[in-house]
Amino acid sequence: MVYTMNGTRSGETLKQLRDAAGLKPRELADLVGKTESAIYKMESGEIGGTRQTIEALDEALNAGGSLLAAYGLTPPEDFVTLISELRAQVIALAEQVQVHAELLVELGDRMARCESERRQSNG
Repeated sequence: MVYTMNGTRSGETLKQLRDAAGLKPRELADLVGKTESAIYKMESGEIGGTRQTIEALDEALNAGGSLLAAYGLTPPEDFVTLISELRAQVIALAEQVQVHAELLVELGDRMARCESERRQSNG
């Protein structure tokens, strides 16, 4: 199945990602086993690509699924699983940060009380 673009946005996204990676169309074509002409045509919106081609482009450009999204494709299942796992880790870390913040506030309060008591005993 050939996936077409959402207007020219997908082609523009492909070009932006290629430019950001510092690759020429020929270099990207070589990385994914396509022709330079095919890369130009995809960037212009003249042609689409198979899921396999779009995944290869996404990987070659280190796009993290953004090219797949530009084509309206969902990322591979293992990517979705990875995102879910990372989300759970972020939540756990946020909870730890909250606990540490509460401990720091408590420590600050104790230090202030000690300083106040020290001043009273000296004064």
